[in-house]
Amino acid sequence: MIERSFGGGSPGATCGLGADNFSARWSRLDDFAPGTYRFTVTGDDGVRLYVGEQLIIDKWFVQGPTTYTAGIFISGGHFVRLEYFESGGGALACLNWTLISGP
Repeated sequence: MIERSFGGGSPGATCGLGADNFSARWSRLDDFAPGTYRFTVTGDDGVRLYVGEQLIIDKWFVQGPTTYTAGIFISGGHFVRLEYFESGGGALACLNWTLISGP
């Protein structure tokens, strides 16, 4: 799960990132029990969510804090990747998932 709220700030001034016009990518390999999962992403601004190589949420545009969900049946090891960009104003990126039904 990812919960990053930068507010009006940046991920880190020490690495040269300003409060606006930056991007980030988080990825993780997870082992999923067979079932249908609900993935929930909240972004301010653009977000793209991939499970394996499948793009399941594609909201790559400037927007205020908005939440999106997608359901997918998966089983076994899969990379989960969240891509995010911040244009201006507040900065927020959150991701979580829940098993909603078994095989």
